[in-house]
Amino acid sequence: MKRWYIILMLGLACLSLAAQEVPPNLGQQLENLAALSDVAPDETLLLQLQYRQRHPLNLNTASADELKLFPFLSPLLIEQLLRYRSLAGPLVAVHELQAVPGWEPSLIRSLLPYITVTAPESWASWRQRLASGAHLLQIRWGRSFPKTEDYGQSEAGSFAGDPNQLLVRYLYRHPQGLQYGVVADKDAGETLAKKGRSSPDFTSFHLFARPKGWLKALALGDFTTNIGQGLVQWQALAFGKGPEVLAIKRQGPVLRPYASAGELYFLRGAGLTIGRGHWEATFFGARQKTDAITGMGNEGTAVITSFPTSGLHRTASEYASRRSVRQTVAGAVVQYRSGAFYAGLNGLLYGYALPIEKQAEPYNLYAPAGTRFGNAGTDFSYTFRNLHLFGEAALDYKRNIALVQGAVLSLRPQVDLSLLARHLPAGYTALVPNVFAETGSATNEQGWYMGMQVRLPHRIRMQAYADLYRWPWLRFRVAAPGAGSDYLLQVQVQPQRGSEGLLLLRSENKPANYLPADAAVPIVLGRHRQSARLQWSHALSNRWQLRCRAEGVAARLGSFAPTHGFLFFSDLQYRPPRWVTADLRLCWFDAADANARIFAYEQDVLYSYSIPGFVGKGWRGYINMRLKAGKDLDVWMRVAHTLKNAGKPMSANDLGRESRTDLKLQLVWQW
Repeated sequence: MKRWYIILMLGLACLSLAAQEVPPNLGQQLENLAALSDVAPDETLLLQLQYRQRHPLNLNTASADELKLFPFLSPLLIEQLLRYRSLAGPLVAVHELQAVPGWEPSLIRSLLPYITVTAPESWASWRQRLASGAHLLQIRWGRSFPKTEDYGQSEAGSFAGDPNQLLVRYLYRHPQGLQYGVVADKDAGETLAKKGRSSPDFTSFHLFARPKGWLKALALGDFTTNIGQGLVQWQALAFGKGPEVLAIKRQGPVLRPYASAGELYFLRGAGLTIGRGHWEATFFGARQKTDAITGMGNEGTAVITSFPTSGLHRTASEYASRRSVRQTVAGAVVQYRSGAFYAGLNGLLYGYALPIEKQAEPYNLYAPAGTRFGNAGTDFSYTFRNLHLFGEAALDYKRNIALVQGAVLSLRPQVDLSLLARHLPAGYTALVPNVFAETGSATNEQGWYMGMQVRLPHRIRMQAYADLYRWPWLRFRVAAPGAGSDYLLQVQVQPQRGSEGLLLLRSENKPANYLPADAAVPIVLGRHRQSARLQWSHALSNRWQLRCRAEGVAARLGSFAPTHGFLFFSDLQYRPPRWVTADLRLCWFDAADANARIFAYEQDVLYSYSIPGFVGKGWRGYINMRLKAGKDLDVWMRVAHTLKNAGKPMSANDLGRESRTDLKLQLVWQW
């Protein structure tokens, strides 16, 4: 049976495409995020990109904040475009972007689906904005087969709900800054309704507007706040180290609407931005219940011991943590802009109904404790010719100071450089930070990062970075201070139109615990991980494109023998008639353990993506299909099947069962 499955998938692997495509480097950045965290994917970026495919952004009127929503645009590229537009006037055509310094052809091609160049449109009235926007209704169902032993048992650890995953999303958007919507979501294993609760496990509503005049933005319901370089707070999706070596700066508006099904990293309340001339001020507040694991503290009173990040409420213990503690948040950001200079002052306060008290472990010596927390900071940016400087300094409620300073520099038309230094004391505390660092947290790390991008003749582009860092204090699963390093080299070549090759090499070294069989205390050893990736895509015709990837990993702890992981997948993309599309892949993997685990980005139904971590040995294949059932109605189906040796799953993202089939059905109505 297995042999016939493999033969079938090899044959079907010649019939693929076209789900929601993302730029290749963006897919790699998402893979890196999946390797660091089991948090559910944030769909906001995909919603934004898909909206811009149907309603392209006009580059002649686009603001800096609108351009910053594209994660593959560096701050220097945005400044160069705005400067070119102010000197040369409106663009005549999209291809005029080649005259903007730093805007190379490959970058322009990746942006083409999302941008346009037209004459500025007149500002619509509120009645027009309420009547002439774009509607989206999305209904998605998913399930995995066979059903695991976690369902239908009476034990406390069994799942209370059925294995169906359900999502309903409605969005309304007008290109001149009006958006509202509602999301309802139930994960597999959760109950659709429970005693004392008649709604799905997670529901969300937002209203967001950008009026004309002194009121710049208004957010009601669910929204995210994003401040400076992430030392104080950053709730939106943000990337760390990866092949986009110039994308080291956190950038974007302070307030953003929240339309994702993720149950973390958003505020539920109200926020507004007012401004006049060079000044803007943003104020926001929220009062909501958040997931928290509670217990008895040292004084015999109830305390918060940790904050779960999975967003899952399947078992009795998981449900007990659901929205168990009230959280109050208030903050303000004041910004000044004049030409190429920007400066900001910000403050943030958090309060909880119960005190936070972490376990009495050495690595928790500097962990947050108490019911009230606060941060204040200042950030800046300045562009001078081909140099963009930025940074942030922040102070926590214990008067610890954290610093981030970076620069992006164009040395020559073909050579770009990025530099970033961070000083994050072990005692610095921020509850929802997201800093460009090894782990994304804003504590217990000092380091230097340098990246370089070189455009060589014959359509060759080289990207490389080196990151050296140290941890002054203990960390979870690292029982001593230590130091690490991370190096990456990526070479992309495009010998002819429609063909592209990629070689990626990466070497990581960091400390990790090792507990000998006869010891009670772990010792710290060096964990070394080297990986190599080779990828090639080639357009066989206007409708057919071949894409293959081979990847290998060697992981070693101290002087022990290394473990290895290997992965190979093949896509053959095909664009059939417009009323139906399909996307297939066949993948083989062999990874000895979690240290040699390999992540691979997979196409999924619209507004979704999948990034499984491959452990064990086996095969995986999937097919996406879209049927255009009407002018505005699309029906999506995705079937993924995994055959592998029996093994224990390492996390929610890993493929741990011997045989599993994942099915998704989705309706998308856009009008």
